[in-house]
Amino acid sequence: VADDYTLVNSSGRIQSKAALIADYTAPGYKIEPFEIQQPIEKAWSDGAVMGGIVDLRGVDGGKPFAVKLRFADIWAKRNGKWQVIYTHVSRP
Repeated sequence: VADDYTLVNSSGRIQSKAALIADYTAPGYKIEPFEIQQPIEKAWSDGAVMGGIVDLRGVDGGKPFAVKLRFADIWAKRNGKWQVIYTHVSRP
């Protein structure tokens, strides 16, 4: 994840890398393994888009959740390393 990463989450809120990490490492938060449906993969020499649909399940703050999401990750090759720089998530 790039230092200048931006996430537009399913509620339309914009988050930074630090906010994403804080959410994913918060006590009482856990995501179950998931499979990407309808995968999308487009790549070029120094960029790529990867996405699809996921049925996301887990626990947040001790409360179970289940949501279907469509996402797109934008990747950039920087100094020879691939980094995700932007993610957009919506409800299909």
